[in-house]
Amino acid sequence: MTDTTNAMIDTISNNTTGGEQIDDGDGPAFPYDEPFDNGETRHWLGMRKREAAAIALCVPDSGLAWLDAMIVKARRLDYAGQALAGLSAQATTDWTPQEIAKDCIAYADALIAALAKDRT
Repeated sequence: MTDTTNAMIDTISNNTTGGEQIDDGDGPAFPYDEPFDNGETRHWLGMRKREAAAIALCVPDSGLAWLDAMIVKARRLDYAGQALAGLSAQATTDWTPQEIAKDCIAYADALIAALAKDRT
């Protein structure tokens, strides 16, 4: 990673920017009030900003293990699909669809492992 990328990750990890505290993403992302026929209103918080950002950016850093696992699974499928597009473009008649699929999953898993290693 470049020094700039490392600095950005440090800034995010330290939750500061230019010495001032930034939003930690713990607040509600989409709060709303639901009125009822009896005149009462219920306030719903919905998901946190951090969870919404993790989903939108496809980054497994929501703070919820089950959500992060789903994001990694989605990334794996996406990466495998991208590998399939690339391998299919150069596939020979010697390769079976099963061999191509196995290779695509291997490429996806290798990329996810490399990205995880790079973050540490």
